Amino acid sequence: MAKVRSRFVRTLGKLGSSILGLLSNLEERNTFNPLIRWLKLGLLGLLVTVISACARRPYPVITCYKPVMTLPAVSDVTFSPNPTDGADSVNVRATAKVFNTALEGNRITAASASPAEGLEPTPLHAADGSFSDTLEILEGYLDVSEIPPGTTWVNLNVASLNEGTVINTYPLVITEDSTGEE
Repeated sequence: MAKVRSRFVRTLGKLGSSILGLLSNLEERNTFNPLIRWLKLGLLGLLVTVISACARRPYPVITCYKPVMTLPAVSDVTFSPNPTDGADSVNVRATAKVFNTALEGNRITAASASPAEGLEPTPLHAADGSFSDTLEILEGYLDVSEIPPGTTWVNLNVASLNEGTVINTYPLVITEDSTGEE
């Protein structure tokens, strides 16, 4: 029985390849173009269904597109003070959200901020005390005492459990104390 099933599946596969090749050639020559495209798609779906049903071990689900893994989104990023007006550190606040919540256990797991000048990243913490949710308010302080005056770029890194890490860059204006006091 297993040999018959295997032969049947191979025969269906060869037959499907031949028919789909013929239909593809007709489509490329613009012969009945819309009709052939729909016929080809319908036939392909039927063949995949029949072959999967007849195979000893069913084939995994076949899709036309790779499933999209979205990165965490970062929004509402603020630096205060900005401009710094001579401050040695700035308060960083942002919102991070995981969109693909269908992935089991997917949540924000870490965040950090670092000036683009190559200084060490500063960890940010979740406002509620732990990275345990799909939506987190991020907070922390960033030391800017070693950055010369001017516009600098701050990299904000946010990691999620199943989707990877996103790095967004935001401007921060470093200025000297405008009051003249030290």
